[in-house]
Amino acid sequence: MQQHTEQASDESLCQDLQAQTERFANEIDGPTISKAEIIDRLLDLRNLGHGRDLGLELTVDEMLQSVPGRRFVSSEWWMSCLADLADHAAFLAAGYPAASPELVSA
Repeated sequence: MQQHTEQASDESLCQDLQAQTERFANEIDGPTISKAEIIDRLLDLRNLGHGRDLGLELTVDEMLQSVPGRRFVSSEWWMSCLADLADHAAFLAAGYPAASPELVSA
């Protein structure tokens, strides 16, 4: 029963992550985006994975640490991040399990 629950949770996370990354990609309308907006969106994505997928949290943490620019970020950099996160969602969709935070706390 627990495996079925975990699988449903992973599917839900996959759908949520796909929807969020698609929405963010569709909102890109120029060559640059404000750095503050990128950080807000990355934090939204991190919160999406919080307690559900440690791998997603760590991936977003790395992105947060590497956000370039002082006030603006290139749309190309942001699209690359979104593509990486879409790949993460594709792995979940393919049946790879989310990284459980409980594994690390042991």
